[in-house]
Amino acid sequence: LPPQPGDRFVILVADLEHDEKRTETRHILRALEKFEGIRPIGYGKRLAVGTLGDRAASIQETEDAARAWLQGNNADVLVWGEVVEERKVLRLRFVARSPALRADRGQNYRLTEAMELPADFDERLAGIVAATALTYVAPATEAEGQYLVDVLKPALRRVSSLLDGPLPGLAPERLASLRLAGAIAAITLGEQGGEAEWLEAAVRWSRLAGDHLSRSGSGEEWARAKGTLGIALRTLGAREEGTLRLEAAV
Repeated sequence: LPPQPGDRFVILVADLEHDEKRTETRHILRALEKFEGIRPIGYGKRLAVGTLGDRAASIQETEDAARAWLQGNNADVLVWGEVVEERKVLRLRFVARSPALRADRGQNYRLTEAMELPADFDERLAGIVAATALTYVAPATEAEGQYLVDVLKPALRRVSSLLDGPLPGLAPERLASLRLAGAIAAITLGEQGGEAEWLEAAVRWSRLAGDHLSRSGSGEEWARAKGTLGIALRTLGAREEGTLRLEAAV
C-alpha cells in the first residue's frame, strides 16, 4: 500500500488467521464503514503471534511489527486477529500507532445472526480511536509556550472529521472531552499559525463539547468548554471587523 495522505484517521485491517477467503475480514471492514471520519483499509497481510518460545516476547515482537506497518503506511490503528469459529466467533486485537498506548490483548466477538460484529466491538474500537486521537492533540496542553504548528497541523487534519461527527460506541462525555482537547489544540494552532479556519474549528468543537456536558454533572469540564469557547471567539473577534464575535465571547 502507498502511505496514506494524512487527511483522515486510518484503520488498517490485517487479514485474519484461518480466513483463507477473507470473508470474516470483510465483516470487519464493513463494520468500520459506519464510523464517520475513519478510512478503513484492508492491508492484505496476516499478523500472528508465534507459538514457540516466550509468548510474552512473541506478543511484543508482533506488536512492534504492527506499529512498523502503521508507521510505514501513515495509518493510526491496526485491527488483527483470527477466526475462532467460522461465521460465528472472531478473536480480535487492536494496536495503536503511538507506543504510549498499551496494545489491546484481544477479545472474542460473536457475530450476530445478521453476520455483524456486536456492540462491544464498536465500544472497544471507539475507545482506542479516541485514546489515539487524544495523543495527537495532547501537545497543545502539555507543551504550553512552545511553537507547535508543525506538530498540531497534521494532527488536527487527521482527526478533524472525527471531532465533527459522531463516534459510535463512545460515551458522550468522553467524546465531549476529546472535542474539548481538540478545541484547545485548534486555538493554539490558530494563534500560532494565523489561520482562522482552526479558530472556527475551536468554536465548533467547544460548542459541541458544551452541548454534551451539563453544568451539574460535569461542572469542571463544562466550565472548561465555555471558557475555551470564549477564548476562541475573542481571538477570532480581535482579527475581524465589528464586535459580533467579541460580544458572543462575553
